[in-house]
Amino acid sequence: DALGNNALLSHLSVADNASYLVDSNVPAAAVYSLPEATDTYLNTSEIADGTSISVTLPAESEAGDTVNISIKKQGGSTETVSHTVLLAEVGGTANIAIPANKFSGDAKYDISVSVTDLAGNIGTSSTVTTITLDTVAAATPSAFTVTDDIGTSTGALTSGATTDDNLPTLSGTVEANGKVRIYDNAVFVKEVTALANGSWSYTFE
Repeated sequence: DALGNNALLSHLSVADNASYLVDSNVPAAAVYSLPEATDTYLNTSEIADGTSISVTLPAESEAGDTVNISIKKQGGSTETVSHTVLLAEVGGTANIAIPANKFSGDAKYDISVSVTDLAGNIGTSSTVTTITLDTVAAATPSAFTVTDDIGTSTGALTSGATTDDNLPTLSGTVEANGKVRIYDNAVFVKEVTALANGSWSYTFE
C-alpha cells in the first residue's frame, strides 16, 4: 500500500485454472414494433390482455440477455417491463406483452427498448415511439348528413327520402381527430379521420 506494506496473494484466493471472459461490447439497438398501435393509439380492449410488442433482437444477442422496455408517461413516471431472452428467440424476435397496469390513465406515453447482455453491458436505446392511450368511449356522432349533389334535386336528404345520386356524400361531427367507420348495409366501406375541429366527410366512390 502507500505506506510500503506488502500483501501476499494466496492461490487460495483465486480458483485454480480459473478463466474469465471480459466483455465490454455494448449491444446494438433493438428494433421493435407495436402491432396494436400502428395508428399510435391504444384503447381499452387493446391493453386489456397486454399490449403486444415485437422486439427484433440484435444479432449478437444470447440466451439470458435481458430486454428492457421503458414506458414513460409524459409528465409522469416511468414503468419498465423486463424479459429474459430465451434460446429459441436468439437471432430472431421476442414477443412480449406489456401489462395493462404499466399504463396509468389516459395520456401520451413514450416507448423505448434496450438490451442488457449477460456481462451487464446496457445496449443503445432504441428510437422512441409515442403512443396515446384513450380509454374514453367516443361520443355519438352528431350533425350526420347525407347530401345529394347530382340531378335536378340536390341538397341534404331527410330520413326515408329517395335520391338519384348513386354516390352521395356523408358528413358529420365527432371528437377531434376521431375515426369514423362507414358501413353500407352492414358491409364495411371506409374509415375516415375527422379534422381537428371534429368535422368529417366521405363521398362514395
